[in-house]
Amino acid sequence: MKQPIVTGVLIALGLSIASATALASTAEERFREEGRGMDLTGFFKSENDARSQNFNYDGQYEHAFSVDSAGEYLLESRVPGGQSDDYRVEATLLDDEGAVIARGQGLGQSGGLAMRQRLEPGDYVLRVEGQKYGSKGKQGNSYFITVAGIDTQGNRTDAVSDGEGLFVRESAEGERSAFIRNGDTVAALSAPSGAVTPNAPEPATASENAADPSAPEPAAEPAEPSNAAQPSQDQAFQEIVTDVKIRARKAVLSFAVQEAGTVAITTSTYPSGYEDTYRIELEVRDDAGRVVARDAGEGFDGDVDLEARLEPGQYRVWVNGQKFGSAMSGVNNYELRIRQLD
Repeated sequence: MKQPIVTGVLIALGLSIASATALASTAEERFREEGRGMDLTGFFKSENDARSQNFNYDGQYEHAFSVDSAGEYLLESRVPGGQSDDYRVEATLLDDEGAVIARGQGLGQSGGLAMRQRLEPGDYVLRVEGQKYGSKGKQGNSYFITVAGIDTQGNRTDAVSDGEGLFVRESAEGERSAFIRNGDTVAALSAPSGAVTPNAPEPATASENAADPSAPEPAAEPAEPSNAAQPSQDQAFQEIVTDVKIRARKAVLSFAVQEAGTVAITTSTYPSGYEDTYRIELEVRDDAGRVVARDAGEGFDGDVDLEARLEPGQYRVWVNGQKFGSAMSGVNNYELRIRQLD
């Protein structure tokens, strides 16, 4: 039941955000079985055109991007702040037909990958494979790719999109899913086509959830009306996903319900197996700041697994996370997923 949903419009400058495909539960399991990490590596192959998601060493990954304007582009590898630059990256640049345009490689201690290539408008993929030297348990295990437009003097230009907070995938079946990186970006939910209400006991209503005296008291922030922007387009998404720090205590996601129905909200980490090292509390608040549903992890499972029937309107998800142990152990992020069931 751990699936997400989202809505919005991406505005590209020189490079437009790469199109993607919604993941149904079976596809999600396939991605997980293939060992692709959360942090959107594999779920969304690109964070935006300007920067890829973090890629693990000892694996092959792809960063897709689109060029709207002909010109010179610089493709580089970098490591997150504070991590070791003792690594090597090999890269292959492909066009939209899979033909190889250029190859390159770079050592982190020498500045990393630095491929300079003139590109015409079109879709491209940079296929990369990294190797780290020394112990993998120290100073980080990942790197990322950046794409920048450059002028004739070699200066960076604003020809690459940094993203507008929402990244979309569309499946072959027409289901749309999106990842939201900005808590004020509003995503509109839509039930899957052909969905019918199952012949099972009705899930707890929003008012029942809110009135449950045994429910935990999550986010310490005062309830207040949402300042999130209105949905940026009428078309809704079947899934919404965002990435949240376990220790976050704030509003992390806004969404709109267009038709009354049962909404499922779940959290999970990748890899799994750390559920007993943290506890997440979650509230759903309406546009007036009233708590309409809540849930919290308990026992040896710190994740949230909530279903609530919501009326049309705009809502915000507030979280209050607690991690047991240091930031250097276990996992530090979780994915928050929303899906309308009927």
